[in-house]
Amino acid sequence: MLPGPGTILSAPDKSFPCWSFDYDNDGHEDIFVSSFSNEDTPATQWMKSHMGTADPNFLPKLYHNKGNLQFEEVGIKMGLTEVAFTMGCNFGDINSDGFLDFYLATGNPMFQAIVPNKMYLNMEGKRFEDISYSGGFANIQKGHGVGFGDLDHDGDEDLYVVIGGSYDGDQFYNCLFENPNPDQNNWIVLKLEGTTANKAAIGARVTLTVMEEGVVRKICRTVTSGASFGGNSLVLEVGLRKAMEVKSVHVQWPCKECPDQVFTGMAINKAYTLTQDNPTPTPREYSAVQFGKHQAEGPHKHH
Repeated sequence: MLPGPGTILSAPDKSFPCWSFDYDNDGHEDIFVSSFSNEDTPATQWMKSHMGTADPNFLPKLYHNKGNLQFEEVGIKMGLTEVAFTMGCNFGDINSDGFLDFYLATGNPMFQAIVPNKMYLNMEGKRFEDISYSGGFANIQKGHGVGFGDLDHDGDEDLYVVIGGSYDGDQFYNCLFENPNPDQNNWIVLKLEGTTANKAAIGARVTLTVMEEGVVRKICRTVTSGASFGGNSLVLEVGLRKAMEVKSVHVQWPCKECPDQVFTGMAINKAYTLTQDNPTPTPREYSAVQFGKHQAEGPHKHH
């Protein structure tokens, strides 16, 4: 891949899902590329990575955007040292700290491809920590469609994963991971609406400036459905950690002739609609709902 003059991104030799996101909130979109193969045995390669003998061609790649179309591959340095053979995947902020985490669904069609699904927690943009087992995400069933979103309207992002392989006998119930928000971090929900730009404002770049314990910090987001085999919420559900004030929200609308806008006057733990050309944020009704505790019966399963 050649994103610009003099810059070369050499993705894994056998790759499939990829996405762009700003994992360190520096205002530049970074690129993640995961590996995939129908020829090699995923379980064998996964065990090799645990023994420190992983084939580098199968390791995920993380390209840090340094600006000016210059990228640096930092996967191993950021803690991504295990193969996954990813099918579906996506990213979101599961601990509401303002840094994007990601989930890799290991949905290789082969029956012998029994590799746990993976969740990586973003440690303030400095590294990623594997919390697949400690967080209860390491399901060994085949994962495919993945979506992050605040399904119960309590301010944090939940996770829904479609489970089941491509063969009729390889099926399992889908997974809904309800987020308990154990850190009780603050949040803000922003629904962008374009007028000249597209209605859902897909592609809009958003920078929140917040005050946290006397320190100003920035949180960067893009309105997008996310990565591969699934879709995230197009509403921005932004974790603020312990920030008590949203000083401003800067929106770069996704159209060439559209001027940027800066919105102010918003409170934490609230939801708003930001409409292009309207300078005033509109409060939205946002009431939490309780998920049922029983397991539903029916065909809610399979690829």
